[in-house]
Amino acid sequence: MGRNDEDGPKDPLRMLEKSHRRLAENLELLRDAISGLPRPEALEAVREVAEFVSRTVARHERDEEQSLFPRLRADGDLAPLLAELEAEHRAHELLHQELFDLAEDDRPDPRRLQDLSRRLDAAYERHVELEETRVFPAARAALSEAELGAMADEMQSRRGRGGGGGGGGRG
Repeated sequence: MGRNDEDGPKDPLRMLEKSHRRLAENLELLRDAISGLPRPEALEAVREVAEFVSRTVARHERDEEQSLFPRLRADGDLAPLLAELEAEHRAHELLHQELFDLAEDDRPDPRRLQDLSRRLDAAYERHVELEETRVFPAARAALSEAELGAMADEMQSRRGRGGGGGGGGRG
């Protein structure tokens, strides 16, 4: 693994880590946009972050729940943590919906957005740390090259690219 160039196989764990970086960048963009409300460009930035979260973050969490976590569930030490992370995903969905609803308003309440931004930051800070310090290292140690390759294919299939297998979508 470790190869993530355009010609070689993708490292699915590195893809998930990059997704975490993109999330952090978008949460920072949200904070900046809130301070610029009610300017139209600030509202547009809030809407772009809401769309990113509803599309990309939701897909990232499906990647974890459908491709990564099932491969690690046999590790009894990790099983409770995986269940906790999945429960957090359900809580994240509620935060995502709240952001999407506020972003649809032509004049969203900046205080409500600020509060939501803080809650998103707090929720993801701990969540990402647990994944990157416990789950991803355990996956690197436990999963074979073939398992990681299959996982990368599944993730690419969810994006409509490559993957070879049929029926990416929701399962």
